Amino acid sequence: MLTLTLSFLILSLLFLLVMSYRNSKVYAYRFNLINKITVVELESIVAREFDGHWRWDEFYAVTYQEMVSNFWKPLNSFYDKSPARKVR
Repeated sequence: MLTLTLSFLILSLLFLLVMSYRNSKVYAYRFNLINKITVVELESIVAREFDGHWRWDEFYAVTYQEMVSNFWKPLNSFYDKSPARKVR
């Protein structure tokens, strides 16, 4: 019984570490996307092209929770990769 409890505790701690690592990676990835979208939006405002709101719609279509909980998927697989809708 002690070995079962100990193994469960070790697995729980391992899962906690893996999810903490995934959480930090998701945060960094989304922060980088926010910076890229902001730069592109500012450039489009300067160029008087105001059709870039779709980037924010794409960004908010995928939630932070979804990206953290689907830990088997790579981070860059959550967003559309079509050339017409490229963030940059």
